Amino acid sequence: MTSVLVIDDEPAIVSLLALCLEPLSVELLHATGLAGALELARRQRVGLVLLDLALGDEDGVDLLPRLRGEPGLADVPIVAFSAHHSRRREAIEHGADSFLARPFAWADLRSTVEAHLLPTDDH
Repeated sequence: MTSVLVIDDEPAIVSLLALCLEPLSVELLHATGLAGALELARRQRVGLVLLDLALGDEDGVDLLPRLRGEPGLADVPIVAFSAHHSRRREAIEHGADSFLARPFAWADLRSTVEAHLLPTDDH
C-alpha cells in the first residue's frame, strides 16, 4: 500500500482528505509541520506528499527545499495546496510538483493524487 504524507495543521482538513482519498486505498500519514514530516519520512517510505502552505508558525513554501533535501523525499512528488491561488507560482518555483487551490473538488484532488502515484509508461 502506498503511503501519502499529509502535512497540515488543521484536523478537519486532514479528515476530509482521508475521506476523499479512501477509494484509492492509500495509507494516510499525518504531520502538522516539518519536524513530524521528516520523522515519518525517515521511518516509512512515502509515495506522495500533500502540503498545506499555511501551517500556523511555518510557511509551507519555506518547507519545500527542506523536504526536497531529505533523502527519503527528494524524488517524491509534492502537491502543495492553499486557499490563496496566488501562491501557485511560488510553490512550483520552490519545488512543488503540482498545486491545488482550496477549496478543491474531490475529483480534482483524487485525479491529481492518482496521476502522481500511478507509474508512467515513459520509463
